[in-house]
Amino acid sequence: DATLTKPFNADQLYNLIEVFSKQQGRSHTENKNNGQDIAIDLATLESIKKVTGDNFESLVDLYVREAELTIRDLSRCSRSDSREISKLGHKLKSSSLSIGLIACADICKEIEHRPESLTAETIKQLENYIIKFKNKVIDVI
Repeated sequence: DATLTKPFNADQLYNLIEVFSKQQGRSHTENKNNGQDIAIDLATLESIKKVTGDNFESLVDLYVREAELTIRDLSRCSRSDSREISKLGHKLKSSSLSIGLIACADICKEIEHRPESLTAETIKQLENYIIKFKNKVIDVI
């Protein structure tokens, strides 16, 4: 068992949830595509599918569209606009965690906390994860 004492931050809570998720058998799956891993929490996806039923595909499409817009906005940010980069990183991190795309959330966590880490390569990696996620979910549906 683990505990968090107040005050705690979001990273500490996230790390604790990760530990318990792995203990519950809800660890991420690794799908090797072109030498890149894509970590998806299939338990989260299954839970969402159960709750949303016929609307699951629409929800995934909405996530993908919003993620693509957020990535586009990130790519247009000036490197000196660290506040906006951090805000967009947080936005994409949160929605990615909600849908179970852990690989994307991990990158966005870094962007959120270290906006200077955003590069053209990072943008490309995020774009690739979104494409792979969509294809993986289509295979599951």
